[in-house]
Amino acid sequence: MLPKNWLTEFLSSRNVSSTDGRQLYRYRMNDEEYESLRVGLKTTALFGIEHIHKTIGWNAAFVIYASEWWRREYDGSSWSWDKLFTSFNANVKVLSINRRNFLVETGLRYWGRKVRVINGSSRYLGTIATEGGLPLNQITGKSNDWLGRVFRQVIPKYSRLLQTGVKVENLIGECDFIPRNYHSPEVFTILGDMVKTVIEFKQKYALQDCDDPVAVLDQKAPSWHESFPLPIGTEVGQRLLSDMVRIAAKASDQKPTQPFRGIRKLGADGALQLHFELAGFVTLDELGLSEPVPSRMDVEIISGDGVERLIGVALKTTYQGKPTLKIPRYVGVERGEQAAYRYSIRLRHLSTLIYEKPISDCEELDNEAPWTFAQQNDEWILEGVASVSTRAKVVRILYPTQLKYQNDDSTLELQAHLETKLIETSGIINFSSAYGVNFVVKTGQDTPAERFYLDGKSLTFKSAPTLVY
Repeated sequence: MLPKNWLTEFLSSRNVSSTDGRQLYRYRMNDEEYESLRVGLKTTALFGIEHIHKTIGWNAAFVIYASEWWRREYDGSSWSWDKLFTSFNANVKVLSINRRNFLVETGLRYWGRKVRVINGSSRYLGTIATEGGLPLNQITGKSNDWLGRVFRQVIPKYSRLLQTGVKVENLIGECDFIPRNYHSPEVFTILGDMVKTVIEFKQKYALQDCDDPVAVLDQKAPSWHESFPLPIGTEVGQRLLSDMVRIAAKASDQKPTQPFRGIRKLGADGALQLHFELAGFVTLDELGLSEPVPSRMDVEIISGDGVERLIGVALKTTYQGKPTLKIPRYVGVERGEQAAYRYSIRLRHLSTLIYEKPISDCEELDNEAPWTFAQQNDEWILEGVASVSTRAKVVRILYPTQLKYQNDDSTLELQAHLETKLIETSGIINFSSAYGVNFVVKTGQDTPAERFYLDGKSLTFKSAPTLVY
């Protein structure tokens, strides 16, 4: 079948007479259409694509085939033009780069789409991928595990930092559990589009006020699933989208009161981690600075042991009509002993100190007290140090080995290191040391616990008994 005839049938089967500018994955090409298009391109390739691409409709047919090939057949290996053209027995090397780019541009123009431009650079191959949507291999079997983790981590963070100018692709790139073979700008862009779309739905339909946000979305926007680059007919795809909506509905969209903060959490190895969260754009008012300030300043992070770390350059600009500093992102993670230090942030121009303040939630932790973590989405976030009362029904506690605890059989010992131990527990947990120091951790419970405990300071005795032999 000639490309122009295939295009006519493809559109008429969807009751549209011409293209309408939607993303290509939203046309939802079926298996039969995909195979017939592949056969058509194979046939035309016999005449040589250096000539046949001038055939009416060929560029448009190629572009939608290429995007569909990405979604259906990309396996996470190196993403290149060669594999795409080989899939219909063509050799891309006979085309010059300019000819290939022209092919993509004109093909996209037929569909009312454009080549994506990122940081001033046109992304031809990347546009093909994002037009196709998330590859099927990404949401089958266990691969969905990391996808769900990405959304559980990034959606709340993006919702919280949206007003600071943060780029969602950067937040996705900070997820250290994404398989290495999916570390590509194409995948990050597609995932970023999904995160931005679900946040837009939340804001448009006020999903944060709903007991069942998915049901509300089904009622107010029945075709909302079609806005996402997923095969919506699969159970995995449906469940993933529903989970995204629920996560977005619960996520706070209040701008952080502090532009620089730290988040302490448990790593996969049970050790303490400290992640820095720096706003992308910070007004001078938020920092207590006034004009004039240098147009370019070094940004440093200083730890409690005096180590200074240069993380980039802050540039003065205007954001939302206010004089603002564009702050570099910092994706470094402090681990173990270093994660318990206090940290400050400093702005310096040459030898002149412009700004220095402690980073919020980055005070020094007491290494001789238990640290209590509560689960938020997939992560265990530090809830408090020493004695803690939390609403969480289950907590994880990292405590020094010199402390002993008392609790019932519900306590699960997870990991033990040379100087610390990690447990998962609930109820009322009493910690004590050989020196009479006591800590109490209380979790939220459905019924009052029938326990009593003393809370206070140990008093020194005026005298002590003598040794008796």
